[in-house]
Amino acid sequence: MKNSIKKFLSAYMNFMLSFTLFVPSAFAYDGNFKATYAQLLSYANVDVLKAYLYKNQNIAIGVAAAIIMLLLVLLLFLLLRLSNSKRLKLLRENNAALEELISYLCLTYEKVEKIDVDNNSVTSYSLENEKLIIKKSEFKDINLIRENFHPDDAAALENNVIKNIMDRVMKTCTQEEIIVREKNSNGKYQWMAYLFQGVHCDKQYHRNCLLLKRNINTFKSKELEQREKLQDALTAAQHSSDAKGNFMAHMSHEIRTPLNAIIGYLSLAKEEPSREAVNNFLCKSDVSAKHLLNIVNDVLDMSSIERGKMKINNALFDFKQTITVIGNMFYEQAKEKNIDFEILLVDVEEEFVVGDRLRLNQILVNLLSNALKFTAAGGKVNCILRQMAIRNKKVFMHFEVIDTGKGMSKEYLTKIFTPFEQENSEIAASYGGSGLGLSITKNLVQMLNGVITVESEEGKGSTFKLDIPFEFDLEHHKTIQKLQDFSFVKALIVDDQENSAKYIEQLLNKFGVVTKVVNNGADALECIAASTKEGNPFHLCILDWQMPGMDGLETAKKIVELNGSGMKIIMVTGYDYSKIIDEAKKNGINSFMNKPIFSSNICDLLVDNFGNMAVKNDAEQNILDFSGKHVLLAEDNDINADVITRLLEKINLKVDRAVNGKEVCEMFGRSEDGYYVAILMDIQMPEINGCEATRLIRMSDHPAAKNIPIIAMTANDSSDDVNEAISCGMNSHLCKPIDKTNFYRTLESLLK
Repeated sequence: MKNSIKKFLSAYMNFMLSFTLFVPSAFAYDGNFKATYAQLLSYANVDVLKAYLYKNQNIAIGVAAAIIMLLLVLLLFLLLRLSNSKRLKLLRENNAALEELISYLCLTYEKVEKIDVDNNSVTSYSLENEKLIIKKSEFKDINLIRENFHPDDAAALENNVIKNIMDRVMKTCTQEEIIVREKNSNGKYQWMAYLFQGVHCDKQYHRNCLLLKRNINTFKSKELEQREKLQDALTAAQHSSDAKGNFMAHMSHEIRTPLNAIIGYLSLAKEEPSREAVNNFLCKSDVSAKHLLNIVNDVLDMSSIERGKMKINNALFDFKQTITVIGNMFYEQAKEKNIDFEILLVDVEEEFVVGDRLRLNQILVNLLSNALKFTAAGGKVNCILRQMAIRNKKVFMHFEVIDTGKGMSKEYLTKIFTPFEQENSEIAASYGGSGLGLSITKNLVQMLNGVITVESEEGKGSTFKLDIPFEFDLEHHKTIQKLQDFSFVKALIVDDQENSAKYIEQLLNKFGVVTKVVNNGADALECIAASTKEGNPFHLCILDWQMPGMDGLETAKKIVELNGSGMKIIMVTGYDYSKIIDEAKKNGINSFMNKPIFSSNICDLLVDNFGNMAVKNDAEQNILDFSGKHVLLAEDNDINADVITRLLEKINLKVDRAVNGKEVCEMFGRSEDGYYVAILMDIQMPEINGCEATRLIRMSDHPAAKNIPIIAMTANDSSDDVNEAISCGMNSHLCKPIDKTNFYRTLESLLK
């Protein structure tokens, strides 16, 4: 019996110990069974307890010990349970924070992967509908990511470069990045950055790597663009520095050459007894001094342009005079070099424009100087001016400078407007110059809001084309007016230059002149003889001076011998004719006309030589006579006022002039009833314009205010302008330039 109880107590104690030790560990198990079990055994050593119970056979003591053990184990269980609950809560919080961090990485990077090399696995993280998706797959060779790389980048990462990077970061727990071009789903390459980050797992050698990929295409493109700009700027700066260095070396030679000549000739002049020799030395010194001055001016102009100090001065100037002066300058130079030079005008009506006369002069002088410089004797240089269009109170002028000179290579054309550039050292040595002229020219054209282009071929010459806008003031906007009908005049044009002859013919045809063109003196004599024989002789002969074979002087002499003095002979030329004036008059030349020829030149020629015949012709055709009647002319422009006054005086009208709208109102208000039979009202006037002045006159208490004819005169002939003139109280509208026939017809209808 005693043995049975002893065995029962032993079995019961073993059971209780097993229960108290293993069951709590099962409840508290957090994934680390061995650690939990070892911890429990540290609090209750089963073998020691069992030995004690066997030694003491007393059942009561054994039972008490078992109960105490049970209570102790239960207490330990509760303590461990509370501790593990806190650990689990902390673990869940850490897992949530880790998940949030990984989600953020997935938003920032296109690819987020953890590579476990030891376990040969890859864990991929991604976001789908704001939910973190974790996928595991087998890890393969890291070098396989090169499959979509640009061939150049893939080649640069051969020989296990990527694998070596990953090994390094895992060993050192550091990070490295590679930047490559990778093909996207559209087949286009974009810049990508791959970041390899070693991950610390334990204190031992670890084999984990975090791989992050992000798109940096926008950033990289901007970086490359900026780098290209910086490189271009650096190259340009280096090129400019080199060019300036070469320029200074070249300029040293350029400046010293004329300077040495000046000093040398002046030294010789001091010691030379002959006055003629001294004058020769002084002339040569003067040429060298002017050449030196031009070089210095070019350098100063370029400096002003680069510093933004050059200003444009817009003012009203005489376009005709400017072109004439330039023509006179280069006609003489071309003659000295035996170069055929011509300035041709096409439809150029505006003779007063608003712009910078000095800069225009500088542009054309630079281009024409170059054209003559690079054209050999026997060649041609032409300057063609064409009036293109009038828009928004601006007149657009087109210029072409054409030469048959050396021409330029295609390579040089790309840098022809670059400062300090010359085609080659041979050109620089042979022709001199600073290498700044064309660069200055382009800058000046741009400052005038114009455009310049160039076409050239080696050995065949060059063509520079300019388009420059000019403003014009309505007060000076005056197209040449057809004062009289010169259809009764028959003219012969003698010029070996076909373009020049056709241009003069066009100008004469505008005034109704009947024309015939021949290109040499012999043909001119034949035409004159034939026309005289037919009883239809020429009234006018426009004769070029410089012609091959029989020149202008000889041709004029023979014309006089053949035809007597019944024909007006006008010699046209671009050269200085002061030395031949006396000889020309002896040979029958009536007057000279300088090239280039404008419409106003032809107008003056016809009026001066055939004006009386035109008046007589008009008198035969029109017998208007308003003797004793007065008209009031409101016109602020002196030229327009003079033209209109002359037309009115031809039909015996007496003219009183007002220079603005205020004055015309005052003069009409002071006049007696019936004193003025009409008012000719310009629209664009200072103080008060023509429309407002008309309204004031119509509203005044003057007896004739309601009935006096008021005729509008304006350069604008649009329907809106006509309607405005009529609506403000005017009776009729005349457009400038005034057509004489229409002018007289309007007056006749209103005054008769």
